[in-house]
Amino acid sequence: MRSAPAPPDLGLQQRLRAGDREALTVLFERHREHVFALCWRLAGASVAEDLLQETFLRVWLYRASVTGRAKFSTWLYAVARNVCRDYLRRCARERSLGEEARVDALVAATPHPRGRAEGRLAIRELVAMLGPDAREALILSRFHGLSYREIGEICGCTEGAVKVRIHRALERLRTAVENKEARHGL
Repeated sequence: MRSAPAPPDLGLQQRLRAGDREALTVLFERHREHVFALCWRLAGASVAEDLLQETFLRVWLYRASVTGRAKFSTWLYAVARNVCRDYLRRCARERSLGEEARVDALVAATPHPRGRAEGRLAIRELVAMLGPDAREALILSRFHGLSYREIGEICGCTEGAVKVRIHRALERLRTAVENKEARHGL
């Protein structure tokens, strides 16, 4: 009775575990397209190549945990998945923390008698009601901290036009807050 053939990557796994960089290169060449596709699907095309590289960096760093009991590709996909999840968590946290801080600053600059949480929601709703040019300029300026010059380059307009858009957006927001407060007797 013959035993099942050894997985094709078993010898490479053993060499990798022993610190053989050539084995890592062969495994990279053999699996990179599939890992890239996984990263692309989980985190997006713009970061897939970076996440592929990060995955294989972790493969090298954690090579001692390659046991050979499971298929290498199974272990590799778990590493890639964790790399993608870490990236997505980091992005969500940065986006959330940054956005919250900017919304808090805007709320603090625009007094709201009902409190910060309601003020934050009200600001978001009001910003969403601005026209696309004004909303874009205001968000890039107040929420992403870009200069008027940078915003002009992004939007394809002059620095002066950006100043006007932001000024008008802030005026519309101020007027909308005042009108809302007047309607609600605040």
